[in-house]
Amino acid sequence: MINNNPRVRQWAATVVFAAFVQPVAAAVYTAGDAAELIAAINDANTTVAVDVIELTDDVVLTAVDNVVNGPNALPAVVTPIVVVGNGHAIARDAAAPAFRLFLVDGSFGVSGDLTLDGLTLAGGDSTPGAGGLPASPCFSDLSVFGGAALVRGGSLTLRNGASVEANQAYQGGGLFNAFGRMSNSDSTLAGNSAEFGGAIASLGANGVPALAIERSTFSDNEAVGSGGAILNRSMMNITDSTFDGN
Repeated sequence: MINNNPRVRQWAATVVFAAFVQPVAAAVYTAGDAAELIAAINDANTTVAVDVIELTDDVVLTAVDNVVNGPNALPAVVTPIVVVGNGHAIARDAAAPAFRLFLVDGSFGVSGDLTLDGLTLAGGDSTPGAGGLPASPCFSDLSVFGGAALVRGGSLTLRNGASVEANQAYQGGGLFNAFGRMSNSDSTLAGNSAEFGGAIASLGANGVPALAIERSTFSDNEAVGSGGAILNRSMMNITDSTFDGN
C-alpha cells in the first residue's frame, strides 16, 4: 500500500538522504612499497573521508598503473588523501618507462585533493619521448604535462618539508596545475626541467588565485623556453620564499 501523505513522503525522503550522507571515519594506511601504496590509494578513493597514508619506507615505482591524461604510476586521486612521508621518497626507477607519479583529478564529478607531507617526489617523466608532442598538447591532451604530478581541477598541497626533485615534462617539469589549486609551504622544488615552467606551470581562471607559495625554495630548475622556476597564467601569491639558480 502506498501512503500518499506528503509529510510521510517527505520524512521518508529525509531518512533516505541521511543514510547517504552519514559521516565516514577516516582510515589510516601504511605503505612501504609500490603495491601497498597503490592498494591504499585505491581503497581511500572509495570514501569521502580524509584518509591518511603513512609511508614506512621509500617507494620505488617501476610500472604504469593507468594512462589517464598520460601514463601514471599511481591511481588517480579522486577524494581527499594525505600522504605522510616521514622523510621517505616516492620515486620512479631510473630503468622504468616514462610516467608521471600522481594525477589529482577534480573534474567530471570527482574531488581529488592530495596533501603531501614531509616526503620527496623524484624522477617523474612526462616528456614527449620518441613520438614527439601530441597533436594538441593542451586541455584536450595533458599527457606531457606535470612530471611529478598533474592537477586537473583538483587540489594539491605540499607542506612540512615536502620536496619535488629531478622530474621532467614538456610543461611543468615538477608540477602542472590545470584549473585547480596548488599550495606549497615549507617545501623545496629543485632540479626539475621542462620546455616551459621548470618547476611549476599553472593555469587558472581569471581572478581566482590558483597558486600559493610560502616559505619555500626553488633552486636549479630549468626551462628551455620560459619560466625557469614558474610559468604562471593565473593569479598567484608568493611570500617569504627563495629563488636561486633557476
